[in-house]
Amino acid sequence: MARMYPPIYPHKPDPNDPEMIVFESLRKLSDDHVVFYSKRFKGVKNAKEEVEIDFIVFDGKRTLLCLEVKGGTISYDGQTQVWKQNGNPLKPAPNVQASSATHTVIRYMGDQLRQVSVDWALWFPQCSKPDDLRIPELDPELVLDEGDLLDVEGTIGRAQDAVVKKYP
Repeated sequence: MARMYPPIYPHKPDPNDPEMIVFESLRKLSDDHVVFYSKRFKGVKNAKEEVEIDFIVFDGKRTLLCLEVKGGTISYDGQTQVWKQNGNPLKPAPNVQASSATHTVIRYMGDQLRQVSVDWALWFPQCSKPDDLRIPELDPELVLDEGDLLDVEGTIGRAQDAVVKKYP
């Protein structure tokens, strides 16, 4: 079991809460993983005033993965470059939110991440992504959906491998 911080989901249990779904799934990772839930960073030089990352997953040696979780039905319109959640535009876009937060973590951690590959991923635990998902600024290996809940160890392992390949 992964080391979770906090060790228990801090909100009212709700089986329809997308973050709770992912929290309980990440708990199943091997014990060399450390997972932080809803981690906030404030006052980091050259970063937004405050950012929050849904999950930070560290494998204990080579990768740090920042996860942005969005529930409901998620879609992306390539022509307008607009993300939608249950038909409503998402602002900020989840990829922009995840990227900004991850850059804040990198600034905050500094040299401590010198030997660690760092990137972000999006997880949509209540819908399926299309098989032909193509968004130029996204690695398809780093866009996770409800099917990825079935084998969280394999899912996170593949994401971590993609991060190491991208940022050796």
